Amino acid sequence: MVQDLKAELIAEMKRVGAYDVGIADPHQGFGHAPEGRHPLTLMPECRSVVTFVVPRAAIPNCFFLGVRRAEPQDPDEWTKYLDTEDASMYIGYRVAFLFTAYVILKATTFLSEWGYRVVERCDKTRPGQPQLPEKLCAYEAGLGVYGRSGLILHPQLGNRIVIGAFLTDAVLETDVVLHGFDPCQGCNACIRACPAGAYGSDGSYHGVWSMDRCLSKRQELVELGHSLCDLCWKVCPAGKYDDRELFVMGMRGQNPLAQLATWVGSVQGRILCDVTPELA
Repeated sequence: MVQDLKAELIAEMKRVGAYDVGIADPHQGFGHAPEGRHPLTLMPECRSVVTFVVPRAAIPNCFFLGVRRAEPQDPDEWTKYLDTEDASMYIGYRVAFLFTAYVILKATTFLSEWGYRVVERCDKTRPGQPQLPEKLCAYEAGLGVYGRSGLILHPQLGNRIVIGAFLTDAVLETDVVLHGFDPCQGCNACIRACPAGAYGSDGSYHGVWSMDRCLSKRQELVELGHSLCDLCWKVCPAGKYDDRELFVMGMRGQNPLAQLATWVGSVQGRILCDVTPELA
């Protein structure tokens, strides 16, 4: 029953846009959750933390839409890294966030029909509402590992992902943390690129990365009219996939040939004739 429910839930989520889905146990591995954001704090009756990733287009600095500056300026030390024709305008990737919202909606509907509750805390526009630690959820669900930059790196998509997560009281078979996957070995591109010097001298993330220095530098750049800094994301070799590669990966994840075969089989069963196309 547990395996069947998990398989049907994942199939439903992938059908509407999720690339990969993992399940974590809220009673294990969340010791480093920020205060007030532990899954069991947000939902005491939680039995499963469901996390998924949606492929993200290779466009940095895009947590908003529209004109960032009051008037156009020439590319400078920071804006030259942007993948836009006009350095004074940044077109966002909010479509990916629409996908995550839709995936959560479909999953909520599916689980509700089975009588289970769902709590989602992914809406960052609500001030004061504690959010799920999505990166930690993805790590505990086996969807990726923390890179030196602090970003979650997926085995296929690298850092070109948007993470979504929700809590449920449904008991689902859990996945394991990834072991032996170390995409940062021998690389310190993010550390060299960081304008804030937010990393420790040994180039590690945990315990030495300074969020205060990072956020302070980001705010300083915004006040000077520059873009928000996403250089650690931009320079990461683990995320060097173009849109065509991401499309192919997404199609491979959806396994369209298997879906076509299933459809052909269902049609044959209904009309009792051979509808298999002839290949030249």
